[in-house]
Amino acid sequence: MQYYISFTDFIYVRLTLIVWVSNGLVNVTNLQKDAADLLSEIYEKYEFDKPLIIDCKDVTNVVDHSWDDLFKKMKTFKRNVFFINSIALREKISGAFEEFCQHSGYTYVKKENHCSITFDQRFEYDSTIWTSIQKKLSAYCKDMILDSFRPHDHGEMKMLSSTPFYANGEYTASKLIIKRESFIWLSICFADLIRNTIEHQQIGKVSGLPIKLLSVSLRSAPFASAVCQLLNYPLQTIEFLGPKRNILNYKSLAKHGKEGYLYIGDYSFAGTEIRITQMYSYLNSAVLKHAFVLGSLFENDRFPDFELYAMVNLQENKIARYEIFKI
Repeated sequence: MQYYISFTDFIYVRLTLIVWVSNGLVNVTNLQKDAADLLSEIYEKYEFDKPLIIDCKDVTNVVDHSWDDLFKKMKTFKRNVFFINSIALREKISGAFEEFCQHSGYTYVKKENHCSITFDQRFEYDSTIWTSIQKKLSAYCKDMILDSFRPHDHGEMKMLSSTPFYANGEYTASKLIIKRESFIWLSICFADLIRNTIEHQQIGKVSGLPIKLLSVSLRSAPFASAVCQLLNYPLQTIEFLGPKRNILNYKSLAKHGKEGYLYIGDYSFAGTEIRITQMYSYLNSAVLKHAFVLGSLFENDRFPDFELYAMVNLQENKIARYEIFKI
């Protein structure tokens, strides 16, 4: 399991991932002893010559004394640590510093959105570092998603199961789901995309409708469930709604209404599944105007009826080929 992302000048750790790996998703905002011990191990054993950047986004509490061992090691070992997106944990960090590190040659610096515990000034965290982290995470996710494409034997063009396109292969979300590393990293970054879009577009505030995540296939359900836990939004799952569903059979949505659905899917090609899901929503006085997927073949402006947000543009895969008619 890859616990961190390595850069030339530092290593990056997402605290949410450490909590998930150690304690599951039941209380992912809470740093407990097992997760803190793993963080302490990373501090001591992994690429020690580089500063450690710990991204605390979404973690809002530390169980008392859970990370005492980490700060005790800071007193013994000399490694610069930067806690970014750490406003919620600032008091916990400063308290641990005062207890374990204050008289050991370290300096505690508090800035707008991060704080640091350092013993020298060889490395400074700034906005350019954050930009490089975002770019590398995006590239990491893109590689995993595009690698889930499976070519057909001999490059044969076959019709896609979900869309009347012919292709020389198909994407399979199961490859991403069964591998723990890809599933956790993708789920966290997918949740970041959704949260950032909700905040930027003020989804829910403009419509006045409560947000509910909606998953309509077994392929996307694991990602939707993870996002539900990470963002703390309610989730509704409908089995096999997909592009081949009988449009008159909408009993599975009959008990729901007056909600703002966010479609959560794996891959989108012509948007057929999203359109059908949108119609189901309208039949029940609900609204679906935003869809989020791991990968999409087309840009957002190809779909006038809803806003589509994808982690990856599938056209970046140079191996995959698509045709409307089989030649």
